[in-house]
Amino acid sequence: MDGKALIQALEEEGLLSNNKFDLVEIGDGNINRVFRITEQSGETYILKCAQKSANISSSIRLNLNRGKNEYAYLKEIGHLVPNRVPTVYGYSNKIHSLVMQDVSPAYTVLQKALLFGKRPAFLARQLADYVAVVGYAFSDFSLSSIKKKALQTRFSNPRLCELTETLVFSEPYHACKNNCFSINSRDFVEREIYSDGEVALSAAKLKYKFMNCPQSLIHGDLHFGSVFVGDRDVMVFDPEFCFFGPIGYDLGNLLAHFILHYVFSSAPYGAEETTQGLWLKQMAVSMMAEFETCFLQQARHCTAYPFHQDGFIRDFLKTVMCDTAGYAGAECIRRVIGLAKVSVFEFENETDKSRYETQALFLGKFFITHSEMFTSSLAFEEQLNKLLG
Repeated sequence: MDGKALIQALEEEGLLSNNKFDLVEIGDGNINRVFRITEQSGETYILKCAQKSANISSSIRLNLNRGKNEYAYLKEIGHLVPNRVPTVYGYSNKIHSLVMQDVSPAYTVLQKALLFGKRPAFLARQLADYVAVVGYAFSDFSLSSIKKKALQTRFSNPRLCELTETLVFSEPYHACKNNCFSINSRDFVEREIYSDGEVALSAAKLKYKFMNCPQSLIHGDLHFGSVFVGDRDVMVFDPEFCFFGPIGYDLGNLLAHFILHYVFSSAPYGAEETTQGLWLKQMAVSMMAEFETCFLQQARHCTAYPFHQDGFIRDFLKTVMCDTAGYAGAECIRRVIGLAKVSVFEFENETDKSRYETQALFLGKFFITHSEMFTSSLAFEEQLNKLLG
């Protein structure tokens, strides 16, 4: 559908007033087209349009109405944590599109900002608080059983969950046509990932939990490419993979991207830790500590019998922390071996690329196969300091 037809459809549904608009495509996402709408007054909006297939692979077929879940998520979270997600103005059933706030130029996609050397001091705290607040608010500690089950039905997302199950937990663990990495890394991948039964078993356990553990409403694709950063705060976007799943999945994805950016920053220098790398490691440690603190602070007000017991809450949190480690490992492995790489990472030569890949895979393998070690933020601090130098 061309720009004129898109605008006409939005006007017919009352999502835009009868006015003159400019429409420019700006998106480079994997599964959507993204446009900026500019009014004569200069005010701008973002239009996100679903596609039937993914840009990264035409064989990946998608449901066109997935934006409804994204719209509902952003509305819910917008009430819970204002200014942490873009404001949404409406959803078009006719063209399967979402109209939302344009946050540029005040905000930049986090993964690009980090490559430009930006080091926001608030990053770890705000990311941790986001996951902890949303994770707690939609959990059994906060919601009645009836309310939570109704929301689980509302946010059912089988097609995109299946995509995650395939791309994150299945394909990266065996020789698959979708997998792609440096030829210099092939021996390492075949020996340490494809041929290691312990890795495959760990991936199976994580996949099963992802499929069968509706702890809370989660974003489902929370990484540095789905976070905006401004001068004072962060804003989360692109939650179309949202559903009720394990809280540690969102937190683990964020942790993995701290690790991946750390490895990328040091790849050209071998094992040498850069200033940027040191900061990234500190942010990862701080995020885990802040999440633990924020979740426990909220749980002090829990009145849901018998979940209110301190012992139960702390055991639950230990499970979330172990899950976080496992999912961080899976995300590291997936982003190196499988589809959908970290798009901003560029390498000058195959040596640097392979050094990045093998180090990231080594760390991913450690986290996925030793997740039971990570029962607290102190355990994360100890291991991250060992593993990342």
